[in-house]
Amino acid sequence: MKSNSNLYLYYGPMFSGKSKKLIEVYNSLKLQKIIFKPKIDTRSKNFVISREGGKIEAIPVDKIEEIYSYLENIDIRDIFFDEMFMLEGNLNAVIDDLLLKNYRVHIASLDKNYLGNEFIEIKKLIKKTPEFNRHKLFARCHICNMPSSWTVRLTDGYLDNDKSPEIIIDDDSRKVIYETRCDEHRFTEKILEHKEIYKDSEHIYK
Repeated sequence: MKSNSNLYLYYGPMFSGKSKKLIEVYNSLKLQKIIFKPKIDTRSKNFVISREGGKIEAIPVDKIEEIYSYLENIDIRDIFFDEMFMLEGNLNAVIDDLLLKNYRVHIASLDKNYLGNEFIEIKKLIKKTPEFNRHKLFARCHICNMPSSWTVRLTDGYLDNDKSPEIIIDDDSRKVIYETRCDEHRFTEKILEHKEIYKDSEHIYK
């Protein structure tokens, strides 16, 4: 089997700068390239954006297998994926196939859901990505500002439970906020004194 040295992965919780890194690498490459994002992610329409202002137009797809139709009759070396955990289909089989065809594959993704459970397909990608191409990123806890590796979801001001869907983008029936938390505050309910910190996450994911 061909080496996975052409596989590059940026992973971690929300607010950790994964899309920023992806955009930086994308903009640094002079050769023709292509970038995909999940169609279900409607927060930024057909763009991959970072909170620092970076912005790239991307091709939205539902299933990863859809990308093949965009690769026909074009000469590219680099393929980028943002928010890969949201994509449907056989992620690892497609990535393996792209590597065998000598593409360079760049991926940004959450590694765990709002309950702290690993996304299985992303876990497999982490394991197969060479250590020198594997970048674990951290955010800042929305409560204490210490380094954080957990993503949590609050609905109507309280931590969500395992009865909810794994992925929620928009929900008109309730107020949904995503935050990152450190180990100490992972299970802490919303603290009203931290209005400015919460205001930031509400602005992006209201």
